Amino acid sequence: KHHVTATTSPRTKSELAAATRTHLRRRQNQPDHVRALFGKEEVRYAAD
Repeated sequence: KHHVTATTSPRTKSELAAATRTHLRRRQNQPDHVRALFGKEEVRYAAD
């Protein structure tokens, strides 16, 4: 949530694509964070 206000909103399609790639690459280096997203009972089936 802190990162949302740290940068300006993308104005063009290419800026949006670059911001999306940056975010997803950052998540690739945080496997514990991604794993935690599937810890709740309601979405645990998706991790199996």
